[in-house]
Amino acid sequence: MATVSQHDWESAGLVCPDLPPPSASSSREARKPNHAALKSLFNQYDEQLEGYLTASQLQELFNTLRDLDDITGTALSVEQAKATIDVCCAADTCEFREMIACLRELDRRLDILRNVRWEFDMLDLERRGLLTVEQTHFLFQATHNERFSEQQFTNFIHSRPRLNSAISFEEIELEICKIPTIQQVLFEAAEAKRKEAARVEKAKLQATHRQAEEERRQMSLRIAALARLENDRRDQEARKTARLVALKKDEEDRVTQEVREKELKSRFRKRKMTIDLHREQRQAATQARERRSQLQSEIRAQTLREEEEKELAKLQAEEKAKEEAEQQRMAKKALEEEEERRRLAEAQQQAEKEAQARAEEERKRKQEEERQLAEQQAREDELARQKVDEEVQNAAQREAEALAEAKAAAAALAGAKDEQSKAEALQRQKQAKKKARLEREKRVRGNLKVATKSRKIEQLEPAVNEAIAIKPEKEDWPELSEAQKLLQQLKAAIELKGAITGRKLEMLQAAVGKVRKSGCEEGLHKEMLEAKALISKLEKLARQKKEIMDMKAGVISELRSYSKPPVAVHKVLIATFLLLGVKEKDTKTWSSIQALMGKTGKESLKRRVSECEPHLITVDTVQRVRHQLQGLDVLGVSDISATAGTFAFWVETMVEEAETHFKR
Repeated sequence: MATVSQHDWESAGLVCPDLPPPSASSSREARKPNHAALKSLFNQYDEQLEGYLTASQLQELFNTLRDLDDITGTALSVEQAKATIDVCCAADTCEFREMIACLRELDRRLDILRNVRWEFDMLDLERRGLLTVEQTHFLFQATHNERFSEQQFTNFIHSRPRLNSAISFEEIELEICKIPTIQQVLFEAAEAKRKEAARVEKAKLQATHRQAEEERRQMSLRIAALARLENDRRDQEARKTARLVALKKDEEDRVTQEVREKELKSRFRKRKMTIDLHREQRQAATQARERRSQLQSEIRAQTLREEEEKELAKLQAEEKAKEEAEQQRMAKKALEEEEERRRLAEAQQQAEKEAQARAEEERKRKQEEERQLAEQQAREDELARQKVDEEVQNAAQREAEALAEAKAAAAALAGAKDEQSKAEALQRQKQAKKKARLEREKRVRGNLKVATKSRKIEQLEPAVNEAIAIKPEKEDWPELSEAQKLLQQLKAAIELKGAITGRKLEMLQAAVGKVRKSGCEEGLHKEMLEAKALISKLEKLARQKKEIMDMKAGVISELRSYSKPPVAVHKVLIATFLLLGVKEKDTKTWSSIQALMGKTGKESLKRRVSECEPHLITVDTVQRVRHQLQGLDVLGVSDISATAGTFAFWVETMVEEAETHFKR
């Protein structure tokens, strides 16, 4: 192919390779294109006279025009030429009428890539030729400015085989040249606002549905409670009515008996008068009638007594049947309540198991990702370590050779007889010692790099100590500063993690103070966040415990003086004593709670609260406490009794801390 001279480019009206970069508008618009020269230039690369240029021919033309080559890494790639043809041409080749647009598009891409290459190298602090996803995101934003498209960047990241792996310059050189239009950016912003509005509306609807569902549930509970109260009232009225009917029946039977007895006495008197009047004539008959009357009276009295006994037995049987029915109803109700509690406990346990299973799956997934990243980092570290080890070994070998040379020079100096020989031997000795010192410094600095890569205290400490011992005072070794900072950070991290595991407030505060004092807070960001959150929780628990310990005896006595406490107060104290290790059967009645609150010495309420620790609480105890507090409003308890509210807040915090301990 014929070469293109500078005169040819200038005659075609294009920018000469020796002129400033094509980004300057003055160089692009210096003169109008000469179509005859352009056609000649086009035909030089269209050797077959097919009327078009392929991507590779267009790339070669432009790289020659701009004096770019692959050796220095400044040439544009074939992919850039293909992308230019896709943007500027109707087909997958470049015709003559499209060549000017293609060359200008290639100029634009060259400008972008030169700037991006410089910024890429500035961000690549480790000189690995790779950037993180966050650094690449920043690079796209800096290049595209107000036309940056989050959706375009996300699509690019998701098109990669490994989403979170490091990104090379070759991966982004095509994508970063695709600067979105204003219309695309505005459309994406409008779409994001629409999605956010839809999400907010959906959240509002869900909140409204949840509120309505909660109101329906509360209404159902109130209706059920009213129904139970109405049934109890009806049962009491029925028992009262039955007792009144029985009393009325007894009164009627008594009156009837008195009337009958009066009638009998009246008849007896009449008969006696008749017998007295006719005793003489009808003495024998009267005696016979008296005997018959007496027998009849006895029979009637016996009959009346038997009827009364039967009626009484019947009433007693009915009363007994009603009592048995009431006992059966209460037993059935107790069984239903127990079944409901058991069902709720099983549902809660199932939910906790499912949550634990999901958490375990998520933990395993994260561990696998961390393991893969750690393996990759370990391979990279191993390659770097091998390289540094090789350098250290070479430095050690050269140091030994320099020491041997120094010894040989010292021997030669001792055996020199004239001044010239002594001067030469002394010069060789000085040079050998200087070389040995330099090689020793290389070896020690290499050891510092290896120890820093290993991130192991047992390697860092001796390497740092050796470097401090031989480093010249006026020299600054970045490796030593980095190793010292890493050593200090590792020691602080071990102490901080130990304090988090121990979950002791004093240890945590001391460890956090040391991290801040050492200036390693940025390197331990995650651990510091966890420690601060734990300190806040433990301080809250300590404040609540202190509020209980500061209670005066009169305050607890006032709470104990309730004859019939509110249900919420009773439940809070049941939960409190369950946490303190009291059996549930010993907390059922208020009198039992009063007895527990009245104990002194080691068994006193305040003493037991001070000795209660979250890690000593069992899972079963937490479940029983949660059952007691179910549906209980802690703030509402404070409105009823400030003392009971203090215990309620303490119980709630202790249960949360115990559950956190179970998960860990």
